[in-house]
Amino acid sequence: LPGGFPATLRLSDQGPAVQWVREQLDRALGEEAPASNELPDLYDAAIERRVRRLQEKHGLLADGIVGPETWFALACYVDEGPRLGRPPKS
Repeated sequence: LPGGFPATLRLSDQGPAVQWVREQLDRALGEEAPASNELPDLYDAAIERRVRRLQEKHGLLADGIVGPETWFALACYVDEGPRLGRPPKS
């Protein structure tokens, strides 16, 4: 994740992390929010609904709050994002 992001994001939070979440949701859900590049950096009800859909898609608790597991789920849609791997069998 880009540096300086908070540990959690929820309804009414603001800042650059909200825009990053919006962009990753666009990728993860295969859709783009209307004029997402012109929306304010506000975590509103529309973003919360989209976060819940992403959480359901990944089998996470669908609470609409971006916490550690949801950050990880969102980060896996970044080309250089984290990946889980299995160790080679011996």
